[in-house]
Amino acid sequence: GDLNLNPASNIALGNRFITGVAYPSADQDAASKVYVDNMVSTQLSYHQAVSVATIANLATTTGGTITYNQPNGAANGVGATITTTGSFNLIDTANVQTANTRILVKNEGNAVYNGVYTWANATNLIRSTDTNTYGTVPNTLSLNDYFFVSAGNVNAGTSWVVNAPTGTITFGTSSI
Repeated sequence: GDLNLNPASNIALGNRFITGVAYPSADQDAASKVYVDNMVSTQLSYHQAVSVATIANLATTTGGTITYNQPNGAANGVGATITTTGSFNLIDTANVQTANTRILVKNEGNAVYNGVYTWANATNLIRSTDTNTYGTVPNTLSLNDYFFVSAGNVNAGTSWVVNAPTGTITFGTSSI
């Protein structure tokens, strides 16, 4: 059974090891060396999960015409929106009709459109604020950024990593 310790101070092991540690499942769990080594060596930057990921281009998915809008001017995709004459209500058979539902757009013929968007309404997606600018710190997007997909018929349980372009991403001109 479990051994519950509640000491009044720290536990000193006198240069001994705790062995047989399982992979952590909660925030305060201890982690094994192999778990930490694997997490660090991947050089991945983890982002908040997306609800769904596209399985086809958005024109096919929505049954409409797609327009990519750059509110900050040509070749500046910061704050970009994607609109459709169809409907963004179902992506990979999942209902995404809740404001700010995160959607990984990854199948566009023009890869400039690809990225993470949030559902605004049935005809509008807005590039998410944590993937809206280039950089290597939280709340930016760059090479090796990792996204887990939590729902959908095809993509639930999959993960996707940004593998292009190398170097600086210029939203509105770089193929992601």
